[in-house]
Amino acid sequence: MSPEDGMREHDDVEAVLAAALRPGTVDDTATRAAVAAFRAARDTGLHGPRRTRRRDDWRHPLDARSGAFDAS
Repeated sequence: MSPEDGMREHDDVEAVLAAALRPGTVDDTATRAAVAAFRAARDTGLHGPRRTRRRDDWRHPLDARSGAFDAS
C-alpha cells in the first residue's frame, strides 16, 4: 500500500466525521414521534429502574455500600 492509498482511506473517515459534526436540520415530526415512542415505552412500566450490578458500580467501595452518590 502506498502512502497515497493510506491518505485516501483517512480522507473517507475524515469526511464521515465531518458530516456527523456538521449541524443539520431537525425533522420536527420525527422528533415528536421519537419522544412519543419513548414516553409510551416509559409509561408501560417495563423499563423501570433496575439495580446496578456491582461490576458496573465504579464508586469507591465505601461510598457504594453507603448508597451515597457524590456528583462532584
